[in-house]
Amino acid sequence: MHLKALFGPPKTDLKKALLIMKITAFILLAAFLQASATGHSQTVTMSASNTSLEKIFQEVKRQTGYDFWYESKLLKQSRKVNIDVKDVALTQVLNICFQNQPLTYSIVEKTIIVKPANVAPEVINTPPPPPPPFTVSGTITDANGQPLEGASVRLRGRESGVATDARGNFSIQVPEGGGVLVVTYVG
Repeated sequence: MHLKALFGPPKTDLKKALLIMKITAFILLAAFLQASATGHSQTVTMSASNTSLEKIFQEVKRQTGYDFWYESKLLKQSRKVNIDVKDVALTQVLNICFQNQPLTYSIVEKTIIVKPANVAPEVINTPPPPPPPFTVSGTITDANGQPLEGASVRLRGRESGVATDARGNFSIQVPEGGGVLVVTYVG
């Protein structure tokens, strides 16, 4: 058995193979970076006079690959466009096309969405705050008209309440919807 078979090719062949692999990797990396840069820097060249937005959109799609999403009735409201640009960024072209239009746009990935420009913000109807509670005051007396000190006055369905003073007077907060007062007295 030869030593070459045991230890592989001579070092000079290995160095050549590594050099070829490095050069290939560098060329592939440069090609990928160029393709990526081309995909991100969309430019448009266009010259049109008194042209509909729909025709402009078709040309932009042809040059950039971006799709447009819109309702046909929206474009009927648009004005004709005059444009003359060379190697201009896509957003600049769109800004020119939508200037003085009743429309606007947004870009989501590779789709340009056309929508009305003056869409009012959505109004959220919130119920009005509940009215503030009101105070009920009074005097608790016995069958003879004598004030009852220490009588308990509470709103039905609530645990909290107030006690009457030495003259039988009380004052309690009641919600706007009202309620039923419950009076209890021991003795």
